Amino acid sequence: MKSTTIKTLRTKLDLNPHAFAAVLGVAVSTVYRWESDKVGYKIDPLQNRILVALVPKASASLGDKIRKNLVEHGPLVALSKMLEDIL
Repeated sequence: MKSTTIKTLRTKLDLNPHAFAAVLGVAVSTVYRWESDKVGYKIDPLQNRILVALVPKASASLGDKIRKNLVEHGPLVALSKMLEDIL
């Protein structure tokens, strides 16, 4: 997945890098690395599948749900509920 696609996806979800990283189970620095144009960054195959599945469903309302679940239940539940919404 291209770095610009990842940044566009995060922007469409209206998530800051910290929330995006939390729900995907990566460090914030990883999100910044993915979004940069540096060559050689690796995305875990499972995380890539999640990102690909998110692209057609990305919206601010989905981002709101993700943020709410992060605050109320933590990253694992937020990821689980996000996957229910996109798959």
